[in-house]
Amino acid sequence: MRPKLKYQLVLNVEFDPQGTTPAELEANLHQVIKDSVNNGTLTGETPATVEHYDYSVKRKLNRYPKKVVIAHARKMNTKANARKMAWLDSGPYKVSKGS
Repeated sequence: MRPKLKYQLVLNVEFDPQGTTPAELEANLHQVIKDSVNNGTLTGETPATVEHYDYSVKRKLNRYPKKVVIAHARKMNTKANARKMAWLDSGPYKVSKGS
């Protein structure tokens, strides 16, 4: 019995959507994977076969800069936000009595 070979292919794509919905772009990425498996692109002109594959398409969310997050936490002026954001900055976090 020959050993199976496993590989991981990572593709990061940054789109300028120009009016295209995120769902449409995600569907296109799913199709790229399906086409590469079904059309033999992964194995090319070799006798190799794809025994199993799995994949996922994830959308990365934009993160706010640290300074913006800290400013927002201070602006919200609640104990919960102060606790959540304390790890980002040493403070000071002062909570009003009415919060």
